[in-house]
Amino acid sequence: MTANGLRRLFVALILGLLINPAQAARITDKLLAGLYESPDAATTPARVVPSDTPLERLEKQGDFTRVRLGDGTEGWVESRFITDEKPARIMLLELQVKNSGLQQKLREANKELQALGQATSGTANPLPDPEIAELKRQLADAKAEIELLKREALPAASPPQEETSALKQQISELQKALDEAEKSALKAREQQTEDARLLALQQTNQQLQQQLDQIAKIVGAAHSTAEAAPLSAESAGIRLNAWHLPVLLLALLFSFIGGIAFKNYRLAKRYGGFRI
Repeated sequence: MTANGLRRLFVALILGLLINPAQAARITDKLLAGLYESPDAATTPARVVPSDTPLERLEKQGDFTRVRLGDGTEGWVESRFITDEKPARIMLLELQVKNSGLQQKLREANKELQALGQATSGTANPLPDPEIAELKRQLADAKAEIELLKREALPAASPPQEETSALKQQISELQKALDEAEKSALKAREQQTEDARLLALQQTNQQLQQQLDQIAKIVGAAHSTAEAAPLSAESAGIRLNAWHLPVLLLALLFSFIGGIAFKNYRLAKRYGGFRI
């Protein structure tokens, strides 16, 4: 290869490093993004879009952008989760490929330069010293570019992984806190229902106790009246038979039982079959 060929090789190498091909928009590798049916973060997302997901922008409305995924699904994603930058993993792979190509070209250029130096040393008209110095300078620039790519590739790969692990841990903790809050709310609702039911039963029991006390007073008064009835009848000249008193007591007993049965029926009807 001639000196002009080496010069064109290095020019192409440098141009290749400067050119940055266009890249479609992707979800950033910072965290997961929700895909909503409408541009409203207060609604429930239809699905979760992971990082590095390719997508196509359709329109923007406020803080949201309507996008189309690779499978044709459309929805709204918060614009802050969308970036035109390449994800770190893709950048790392591209840098590794580029680094491999530069290493290969560098080895070939070294071989050509060595062969060119040996050929010119045995000829009568060697290459001018400035031209050889320029080739060496370009080789040094290529080596420096390779080292720079290596330094950029290593930091680009590690932080997203650490951030992803931290975000997964944060999501797990938030999910646990949400589960605990739901359990506490359910227990509070159950306790409130039980307290209300217990209060209603206590009030019903108090009413029944008052009614039973009133019935007991009435029965006691009727019994006293029945005992005093023969004397009053005799004094008034009225004669009562012996069977009148048992019939009166049975009537009072049936009235008492009927009142309790009617009260239980009303309570069962009110509380849906729940019996005291």
